[in-house]
Amino acid sequence: MTWGHIFAHLTCTRIRWEQDEDGNTFEDPIEEHGWIDRSWSPYVLHDSRNDVRPEVDCPEEDDERLAEEVREALGWLEGGYEDNEDGTFYASDSYQPYTEPWSYSYALHFVRKFQGSKGWTEESWHPVKDGGIKL
Repeated sequence: MTWGHIFAHLTCTRIRWEQDEDGNTFEDPIEEHGWIDRSWSPYVLHDSRNDVRPEVDCPEEDDERLAEEVREALGWLEGGYEDNEDGTFYASDSYQPYTEPWSYSYALHFVRKFQGSKGWTEESWHPVKDGGIKL
């Protein structure tokens, strides 16, 4: 078996419903998407995955550390999570800070990067099915 490296990155969709002077909500919200670096801010959207630190960054063979990092990353998702079964986990609830007009919905995406016959390869990775981690 070729050992790889496991990464998980956080994405976000944020929505803001605009209102007129009378408090009536406009029909279409403003919606933005991006990558999140929680070490910087859970509210700042970045354009590229390369602009953020991963939530999980661990060699695949380090079982204990990998399980700890996976559980910690999943524990941060608001209201628990929904498992997409392909390595993507969606926060069950959106988060709306009282200091902002935005509502934030997060998703955590796991990938395995390894050296294959054609060079570096990246594939989706699921903590339970592929990693044997008990969540």
